[in-house]
Amino acid sequence: MALSGTYTFDPTFAEIMDEAIERIGYDPSELSERHIKSAIRSGNLIFSEWANKKNPQWAIEQEVQVLTQGLVSYAMPAGAQIMSSMVMRSTTGSNTFDTEMYPISRGDYLRIADPTIQGRPTQYFVDKERTVPTIFLWNAPENSTDSIVYNYVRRLQDVGGLSNTADLPFRWFEAICCAMAARMYPKMYERIEGRYIRTTNNSCWPPNQLMTKLHIKMATNHQLE
Repeated sequence: MALSGTYTFDPTFAEIMDEAIERIGYDPSELSERHIKSAIRSGNLIFSEWANKKNPQWAIEQEVQVLTQGLVSYAMPAGAQIMSSMVMRSTTGSNTFDTEMYPISRGDYLRIADPTIQGRPTQYFVDKERTVPTIFLWNAPENSTDSIVYNYVRRLQDVGGLSNTADLPFRWFEAICCAMAARMYPKMYERIEGRYIRTTNNSCWPPNQLMTKLHIKMATNHQLE
């Protein structure tokens, strides 16, 4: 028996939405524009929920920031959420040296008598602002040739439109379908109230029991690695 030899399955959000809607016993062809907008919003809220559970390993990025002498603050890239680790990188001739840097709290940074004193930066404070976090260094850089290199966790990209694929690896496709079904069911409850939803093992469950099973399955898939 021949195998496909391919690893290309990567459903669009339209396909994820269809799968979720079918799981709650509803025909996707009957969805209204309001339902579609609601599904896109739910997808973004699911990503927000997962980001608060654990750092998704596939969303870790690395950034190299060239320093400017005397400048203590540097904005992180768009979408950055959490700082993971940082090193100070110096280059002498053809040799490059990385030195570990250490995080400090907001209070620790506040207590620095003069944060503009120049030297070799060894510590950093990350101000987690509403949009883009900002890095504050101590000491202020003494030259414009050194760099900081850091790993950070970015937020999962927005769903956007139905033709986009989800910012998820293959092992998370089942989880997003379960989560979407659980989110959409209460919004469409009036359309299917009183019906029994047939599961894959040909047993029937009342709507409230279906919701419980969906949440259990969703929880078992929350392995953010």
